[in-house]
Amino acid sequence: MARRPSPAPRLRGRALAAALAGLATLVAGCAAVPSSGPVQSAAAPPGGSGTNCCGLIMSGPRPGMDPVGIVSGFLLASASFAHRNGIAREYLTPGASRSWSPGSAVTIVEPNPAVVEPPRGLEPGNSGTAVRAGRVVATVSSTGLYHPLDGKDSGQVQNFGLVRVKGQWRISILPGSGRVSHQLLLPEGLFNLVYKPQNLYFYAQGSSRVLVPAPVFVPSESSGPKTNDPATMLVRDLLSGPPGWLAAAADSAFPPGTRLREVQVLPGTPGTKTAIVSLTMPPRAVRPARLRAVDAQLVWALTSQSYGDPLIQSVKLKVNGNFWPRSGSAVLGQSDYRQDVPQPAAGNPYFVSQAGGVRVLARTEPGSRAKDIAVPGPVGAGRFPLSQIAVSPDHSRVAGIAGPRSTVYVGNLAAAAAHGAGPSAGEPRPRLSGTSFSTPSWDSTGNLWVAGRMHGQNGIWVVRNGRGTPWLVTPSDRLGRVTALRVAPDGVRVAMIAGKGASTQLLLGALIRTGSAYGLGPVLRLAPNLTAISALTWYDADHLLAVTKSASGGTQLWEVPVNGGIAVKQGGAPQRGIVSVAAAGPRNPLYLGLSTGRLERSAGLREFWSDVTAGRDVAYPG
Repeated sequence: MARRPSPAPRLRGRALAAALAGLATLVAGCAAVPSSGPVQSAAAPPGGSGTNCCGLIMSGPRPGMDPVGIVSGFLLASASFAHRNGIAREYLTPGASRSWSPGSAVTIVEPNPAVVEPPRGLEPGNSGTAVRAGRVVATVSSTGLYHPLDGKDSGQVQNFGLVRVKGQWRISILPGSGRVSHQLLLPEGLFNLVYKPQNLYFYAQGSSRVLVPAPVFVPSESSGPKTNDPATMLVRDLLSGPPGWLAAAADSAFPPGTRLREVQVLPGTPGTKTAIVSLTMPPRAVRPARLRAVDAQLVWALTSQSYGDPLIQSVKLKVNGNFWPRSGSAVLGQSDYRQDVPQPAAGNPYFVSQAGGVRVLARTEPGSRAKDIAVPGPVGAGRFPLSQIAVSPDHSRVAGIAGPRSTVYVGNLAAAAAHGAGPSAGEPRPRLSGTSFSTPSWDSTGNLWVAGRMHGQNGIWVVRNGRGTPWLVTPSDRLGRVTALRVAPDGVRVAMIAGKGASTQLLLGALIRTGSAYGLGPVLRLAPNLTAISALTWYDADHLLAVTKSASGGTQLWEVPVNGGIAVKQGGAPQRGIVSVAAAGPRNPLYLGLSTGRLERSAGLREFWSDVTAGRDVAYPG
């Protein structure tokens, strides 16, 4: 089957459209001031101070600009990093320019600055005024971690003080505490143009071959010195180790004492460039297995296509002055380490028939009649009805919920299919008893995870190997009630729905294993534009699919990047009754389970849906 395109370019295109729409608002505001504003569509004049950023021409302040226009122009020009943000500094007084030292962290604001009351230290009237930037909607840490804000957090005040300098307004007081302001403020739409999402990759704790993505944002282009080149920034972030939310669940192959000498990007057309990464390491740490692991982290971080076009196509690793592998011509790319980043389990999807038996759908051509067969044993024969099913990645076991008290059962499909097995072989066994259990989820090592209520408390529970004693997972953050969860193919990340009704949130965390105990690290909020979330699944290693409910009863399917960006709607108007969704990457069809008792199938994202068969609780293995 031909490989279907990744969702990343489409997401990037939609983000670009949203960014341009946001910029139009800000640019319109600039055009309302007496001059034409700092943003133009014409070419930069020869020898002028204009800078081309993302197809926009930025220039310094024009005579007669009012305070709002000055702040608007400053926010736009801040996206030009050339000459230490030279264009943006033209909007500042000399003293403010000296006290402005923006770092790599970013504060993202809505593009609607407005005049407010002057802060203390500024006289009212013509000598001074103040402008408040738009509401803060997100921040990006110095290591590139994106954090959307809402509620009281988003009400942060970003006041600018302005004074007249030779009859023209200039910014004299910048937001931020202290004598020096390190804030880089960017309007929301502009941020989406000048920064791009990328992934860092770290090894799952205790594994030498399973890489876990950690999304970050880096400038789309070099922000001045070579040390601020996007490729260099990614390598530096790799050397810093896993970010806080992943720190206790993942490791880095870079040995202590590793230092970055240089990242040299060889000339080439987009998508064909090679990066030479030069490192120094303690000599005793230079071992083939270690270098192989380091190289895999570098290759995946620099060549990732998860959210758009890759920065680099291939990598040459140089350690202590020597190329690795020893051949100086050796370049390695994703194809050399493709199995290190697990994708959703392949295979045919499973579902529950009208009679209550678990069945598996056979692969058929689009438009042809669906074919399905019963799984072996009692669960396939319908003698032990299950709902909300999950099948292990190796297809050997099935978990589901049955009984009036919502008991979680696990059945052995492999034992039921064994030669000579009797009619009761593989019969499901109870593993958890309680109420309000979510659809179970298997991880890549055969552990079973489920959220629900046991012993009078809400929580997340793990059944080791699907047959051990249930363990309560201890979270780092207060999550509230978790109503759904799905463990990622890497076995480390877990996506969850927490809360209820319109207040539900989509969260991402990392599972921590310490001896025989299990924990859950700090969580990140995903899809800040979604509420009333009712179902989810992993689409691929970097995207989820989620279902939301509207007040009128309609349901909507969304594609959700796990980098913290907004969810993208799939299809047109909401349709009624999506109960479950199943996906296994762009190479496999998508399935919906509807409240009408029917299953629907689509060849891929943004493709037509067609009726398949009667059934419910559709799920791919995992």
